[in-house]
Amino acid sequence: MKKVLAGALVLGAFLVSCGGGGGGGSGTSSNSSISVYFTDDMSNYPSVLVKVYEVNLCSDNNCQKKVNLFTSQQGLQTDLAKLKGVLQYITTANIPQGTYNRLEVVMDKNLTITDSSNI
Repeated sequence: MKKVLAGALVLGAFLVSCGGGGGGGSGTSSNSSISVYFTDDMSNYPSVLVKVYEVNLCSDNNCQKKVNLFTSQQGLQTDLAKLKGVLQYITTANIPQGTYNRLEVVMDKNLTITDSSNI
C-alpha cells in the first residue's frame, strides 16, 4: 500500500433536509434536521482510505461562523473507492435557521491508496 499526502482530495458531502420547524414554545428561532452523506468516485483504485474528523456548515466565506454537523475524535474511516453512485450515511444533525454558503470537511492529511498492482 502507498501512503500519500492529501493536498487536494475530492470528497462530496451531500446534505438532505428532513424538514424543520418550530414545535411549541415561545422561541422565535427554528431548527431544521438534515442528513449528511458522503459520496465520491475514486473507483479507478481498489481502495482509497481517508479519515474524516469533522463536517461543518458555514455561514461566512472564511468558515469562522459554523455549525458542526459531525465530529469524531478517532476519525471516521471512509473508502472513497467504494462510493461511486453510493451515498454513505454519516449522521443527522439539527441546524438553526439561516443562510449557509460553505461546507467544511476536515480530513486527515494522510490517506492510503491501493493501486491495481496492490503496492
